[in-house]
Order: sequence, then C-alpha cells, then structure tokens
Amino acid sequence: MSTTVEISRDVVKELEICLESKLANAEQEFEAISQRIAFLKKSLAEVRAKLAGVNEMPLANGENHRQRLPKGHGDELIVELLKTLPEGQGLTMAEIKRRTGVNHSTIFRTLKEPHRNKGRFVGIGNEWSLKKKEK
Repeated sequence: MSTTVEISRDVVKELEICLESKLANAEQEFEAISQRIAFLKKSLAEVRAKLAGVNEMPLANGENHRQRLPKGHGDELIVELLKTLPEGQGLTMAEIKRRTGVNHSTIFRTLKEPHRNKGRFVGIGNEWSLKKKEK
C-alpha cells in the first residue's frame, strides 16, 4: 500500500539543500579516507622494501617499481645469500628471489648460464647452493 503526502515547495527546497550538504560532507570524508588509504599503502610498501633490503621505490598508488640493479649486483646478492646457508642446504630460485629481491631472470642466468655461473653454484634437484671449495 502506498501513501501520498503533500508537502510544500519550500519544504522540498529545504530538503534538497540538506541532502546536498550531506552529500558534500560525505564526498569530503571519502576524499580524506582515499588520501589516508594511499598514504598507508605507500608507507607499507616502504616498510616492506626496507625489511626485504630491496631498493624499491613506491609509486603514488602504493605499488612498487623496482629500480634496475647495478651491473653484477644481483650476482653478488645471490652469492652472499648462499654463503649464509649451512653446508648441505640449498634454496630454490623462488626462495632466492624472495630473500634478495633480485628478479627471476637474473637468478636463472646467474645459476644456469656457464659464463655467469663460473662453476660457483651446484644445483641438486631444484635447490641451489655454493659449490664446496676443494682443499
């Protein structure tokens, strides 16, 4: 059942003004919340990059954009990480990527290509470690 109520034009105008005001306030609150979310995303990206020890530059939207590593730096990071492992333990390429921040293609080339590998690495299954030095 529907009920019709007659109201004056003045009351409708007042209602319109009130609704416009509430809408403007809601839009301001939304903008403030959107800015706060963007700030928190950027801050979180910076903290994660610092914790990971990776040189990443957060963009305005909170996403990360990796800067290119200097030549040879990816290889150094991989070797330093593998030096920290106990003897007999290795890491997969995905684990190396997660711990160093070096991109997958650099890790793959460093470990698998003979001219970059230089006999330094040993792959057993899908885990990689430093080759033992012969005495």
